[in-house]
Amino acid sequence: MNTREQFLLGIRFVLIVALGAVIGLMLGRTWVPGTIAHDAVYGTAVLFDVGYGTPEEILPSFVLGSYLGLLALFTADWRKRVQGVLLIIGTAVGLYALWTRGVLLANIDLYHWTNVAALLGGLGTAALLEFGAIKRQAFSTSIDHIEFDIAVVSVFVSFSTLAVLGLLQAVSVGAAVPIVDVPATIAFVYVLFGFIAYDATTKTAIIGPRESGKTTSIVGLYQRFSDRDKIPAETSPALDEHIEEVDTMAEDEDFKIRGTQETHDIGFYFQVGDIFPMRARFTTFDHPGEKIDDIARELRDPPGVKRRLQHIGIWFSEMLPGMALSDHQREIQFYNHVRTADILMLLIDMERIVENRPAYLSDLKTIANGTKDTCRIFVVATKSDLALKDYAGLQQQLKPGIGDELLHDDDGMEKSPADEFTDNLTADRIQINELMKTVSTDVIYPVYFMTKQSEDGQSLVPDLDENGRLQPVGYEELIERIENEAMKNVRV
Repeated sequence: MNTREQFLLGIRFVLIVALGAVIGLMLGRTWVPGTIAHDAVYGTAVLFDVGYGTPEEILPSFVLGSYLGLLALFTADWRKRVQGVLLIIGTAVGLYALWTRGVLLANIDLYHWTNVAALLGGLGTAALLEFGAIKRQAFSTSIDHIEFDIAVVSVFVSFSTLAVLGLLQAVSVGAAVPIVDVPATIAFVYVLFGFIAYDATTKTAIIGPRESGKTTSIVGLYQRFSDRDKIPAETSPALDEHIEEVDTMAEDEDFKIRGTQETHDIGFYFQVGDIFPMRARFTTFDHPGEKIDDIARELRDPPGVKRRLQHIGIWFSEMLPGMALSDHQREIQFYNHVRTADILMLLIDMERIVENRPAYLSDLKTIANGTKDTCRIFVVATKSDLALKDYAGLQQQLKPGIGDELLHDDDGMEKSPADEFTDNLTADRIQINELMKTVSTDVIYPVYFMTKQSEDGQSLVPDLDENGRLQPVGYEELIERIENEAMKNVRV
């Protein structure tokens, strides 16, 4: 639970209680004979004349049951449980406000069997709306994964419609208090809209030279998110292929992930937030590292008229069924993805740094300069285990889990190993120092996979855990930053 979520919880609780009372009192003032809503309800009530009970009580009981049924399904959705509890509190406040005005519960005998039957009928009607989802998830889905999309939207539509129609009715009969009712209704609809949001997309671009670890970094992020989250990841086909390559690795075998030959989209879902969880989509384009100089050239200047027209053409092509994009169109699409990304990860290949080979730092700086005003940029050092001794004073690789903590823990020292790594690397390389200034950051995120000497002693190979899985290190801090960026989509 982060500070932002705690703040949102407090704000939403206060708003729901206050707005529930104001909206309830407003609806109570408008419920007078001769008004459109009053006559419509009493005119419809004759349809519920079953020969028993009072129709004017049966209809409100049925409507109340439907309302409570939708609210129950809304609260059962794993993404909406806290919001559901808040709405239950707001509903209780609103019903009490109506009761004080002699409306709804004040006029229903809940001990009469016809009214109880109507209430249960309303609950059943709400369940019918999600019958398919209930049937599909009843025996195959954990309670932690249950989702009711129709109920989520229905709660927003029904609650918002009730508030807006109540305001219009209050204005028409002269019972409105404009200075209170109008802003309260607008705020109520706004808060509800924030409640129904359950998906967000975090567009991410991962840029680095050839064999810098772009694909393996995506796999590392996915593995860490997958280990942490309970929700299904719903990976893209391209990522599925890479995961299969990783899953079939044998001990003492080098990385099986093939170098990317063409640009393709890759992504997965991950959970954002604890109190108000959302399912965020991590989406990026994997690309051949040879294109880094082309990317730098493309982003050096803003897109011209010709490029913008090409983007429109690509958009139309994607809308047409059976229309495939050409290689050139996919390249342009990729450039636009980088330019409009929410998060940009620039990869410094530490293997190139250690071996004094070109690391394309000037291209990374050009790309950063062309995107720094529109997205959040993270500088990531891949294969950093090759340089932790030289740049962070660490004598051995840090293990997963504890290693993620130790990298960013100063443990009473002046600097953490990650800070030491950043300071020494920027001091050693002028171009990296300039890149950091361009990005306006003082943090480089060192990441790597646990490795060991091969049996022949000629190379480093992945050091798999007891389950035969890769062991990524350093990704936890990066994941927190990605999650914080995605959390910005959670509205009040």
